[in-house]
Amino acid sequence: MGETMKENTDKMDELIQLVKVIGEEKIKLNEIANTIQRKKMFRLMTGDRSLQDIAQNVGVSAEAVRLFANELDKEGFVFIKRVGKKFYPVKLI
Repeated sequence: MGETMKENTDKMDELIQLVKVIGEEKIKLNEIANTIQRKKMFRLMTGDRSLQDIAQNVGVSAEAVRLFANELDKEGFVFIKRVGKKFYPVKLI
């Protein structure tokens, strides 16, 4: 019975650590996606819209989307896939 309690305590500790990591990641993402336009861009990064499509939808330049997507890629929040000459950011979280 004591071992089961220890196992449960260990599992709870692991869950608490996971929740902390998720919270830290959310804080980091909020620091990067710190404007309404950036939040809109991030929401549209589903892998089926190119950088140009996202730019047109949000009302910013494709260069602004590219720079933001690269920043998110560097931090591990998106993956940028290439299809032909176009780039499609995909949210990983």
